[in-house]
Amino acid sequence: MPGGYQKIRPADGRAPFTKENQPPNRGRKSTKILTDLLTKQLKSKKDIMVTGIDPLTDKQITIRVPMPTREVIIGALLRQAAKGNLMAIKEIFDRTEGKAMQPVEIEDGLHIHVTRI
Repeated sequence: MPGGYQKIRPADGRAPFTKENQPPNRGRKSTKILTDLLTKQLKSKKDIMVTGIDPLTDKQITIRVPMPTREVIIGALLRQAAKGNLMAIKEIFDRTEGKAMQPVEIEDGLHIHVTRI
C-alpha cells in the first residue's frame, strides 16, 4: 500500500474517510440485531413457579405459570423498589412521573435568566 500503515495521502488516490471511502458496515447492523434480539426475548414467555395452598386438599402446591418476559422484569423491578433499592425507586418514578425538572442558567451578555426545562 502506498504510504505505509495509516499514512495514506490524498496523492495516493484515496483520502481516508471521505464520502467515497467509508469502512463497510460501521457497526450500524449490530445495533439493529441487538434490538431485534431484545424485542424478541421481551415478547417471549417465561415459566414462573407459583406456590400456594390448594383449597380442596389444604396442601401446598407449586404450579408453573407462563408470563411474558416484560412482566417478569417489571415484577423484579417492583420487588427491588419495595425492598428499598433507591435506583429501582428512581427508575419507577422516572418512568411514571417523568424526570425531575432541572434549573438552567442562560447568560445573554448582561443578564442571567434562570429557567426550568
